[in-house]
Amino acid sequence: MAPFRDALADEVMTSPTSAGTLSLEVAPRHVVVALADVQLAVSEGLLTITRAARRRVRRVVRPIGSRLIVARGLPS
Repeated sequence: MAPFRDALADEVMTSPTSAGTLSLEVAPRHVVVALADVQLAVSEGLLTITRAARRRVRRVVRPIGSRLIVARGLPS
């Protein structure tokens, strides 16, 4: 990330994984993580989980009441 970035600019970082391309979008007011058909968005105290399954899109919105910890599972 640039040390003197524009306050309105989004930064998108991508990385190849075995499940597809992992995308991380960081902006002043939201963060979005996307991998394959799942997208996690954190914005204004809400966590939005979007999953595309076959012909429909399922969206779950939850308020964030405390800390949010995102971790990566390791293959066993």
